[in-house]
Amino acid sequence: MGDDGMCCTRSSGVQIKMHDGMVRKLYYWFVLDLRKNMISVRNLAKNGMRYAGEDDWVKVSKYAMMVMKGKIKHVIYFLEDNTIRGMVAISQSLDQGDIKKKLWHHRLGDMNEKCMSILSKQGLFGGKVNGKIKFCEACVKGKCHQVKFDISQHTSKEILEYVHSYLWVPFLVKSHYGCSYFMAFIVDYSRKVWLYFLNTKGEVFGNFKE
Repeated sequence: MGDDGMCCTRSSGVQIKMHDGMVRKLYYWFVLDLRKNMISVRNLAKNGMRYAGEDDWVKVSKYAMMVMKGKIKHVIYFLEDNTIRGMVAISQSLDQGDIKKKLWHHRLGDMNEKCMSILSKQGLFGGKVNGKIKFCEACVKGKCHQVKFDISQHTSKEILEYVHSYLWVPFLVKSHYGCSYFMAFIVDYSRKVWLYFLNTKGEVFGNFKE
């Protein structure tokens, strides 16, 4: 502990219902002598999560999705609208319609709610499927996209004035000549293409000069 004291602990796990209605499982040490439930930010970081404080709030996110948020009270951040529940309490608290709809949602490749409602009215789920899909992590990740490149305003007026180059990542299987990379050079004006196969990335500059 902070005062160099020792406490009796045992390993366990807990399920927490988050502010977005999603139930997530955390692994924790159950310390008999502690009166407050605390979450280690180090363990959150080890699990690929980031956290940042802003005003009186702290937000924990994974990729582009916020998974937790807490408000400061008495110099400690408390999770907002989160209830720590045991395995039995969680299974009793969830509506069976929600569970069934989420199960079919995953079975059908994360189908949207409108299409699922049509299938439900046709009786294709073996019964009525009620409720809304509150949150689906796979859907959020699937809709994420990289920031696109800015539109180039460059206009070439002669050969070799502007050259595009691409270096392909290493192949899982090497070519017949043992090459693991290939590089392409494209002239912007004439669209002529040169293609080189490389054993190592160290050969890039030599091929560029050639």
